[in-house]
Amino acid sequence: MSMNKFNVYQHWDPLKICMVGRSYPPEFYSWITKPHVRSLFEKIAQETEEDYQGMIKKLQEFEVEVLRPNLPNNDDALAMPGRYMPPPMTPRDHFIMIGDTFYD
Repeated sequence: MSMNKFNVYQHWDPLKICMVGRSYPPEFYSWITKPHVRSLFEKIAQETEEDYQGMIKKLQEFEVEVLRPNLPNNDDALAMPGRYMPPPMTPRDHFIMIGDTFYD
């Protein structure tokens, strides 16, 4: 993600751009074999994205440009056999911008 047009020098300046997290979509959980468990995960995923969309709408009302991180594809999400990487729901834990350099 090219971020060279952005910078952070003083954290109290007006917010002009913001990265809002992203969770795995409901279809990501299709590998769960128990229907009841899968439907719970799918519902959580759907409601989480609805919450993100509400936050995005409010930020855009204040003319803040919103960025979203990319999700790993299903193969890349498998960090170790049987263990998935958490999605970038909290961008501050995955990325940082210092001056005009973006670290991911």
